[in-house]
Amino acid sequence: MIPDKVLDPNLELWKNQWITDMKQQGFKYCVFKWEDFFDALSANEVAWFNGFLKKMENHRISQHKSPGNNYWVVNRDESYADVVKNLIFGEE
Repeated sequence: MIPDKVLDPNLELWKNQWITDMKQQGFKYCVFKWEDFFDALSANEVAWFNGFLKKMENHRISQHKSPGNNYWVVNRDESYADVVKNLIFGEE
């Protein structure tokens, strides 16, 4: 059985670098369409991912947070994206 956290001294360094790279690219969240999700993954991969989500929910609950958050998501490629951005951020 693989332990939950591998005792690798480079794991923390890798995690910090990965988070830094994502932030530099403007990413904080991961969003994907369910259609793409089911098209791309096998049934076993979907089951694994569901286990991952449950683990994340349990972690959040242990931190006295809600199991998950709800977000409004706007595809920045849509023609109305700038209108939504201006409404949210008060930009003209």
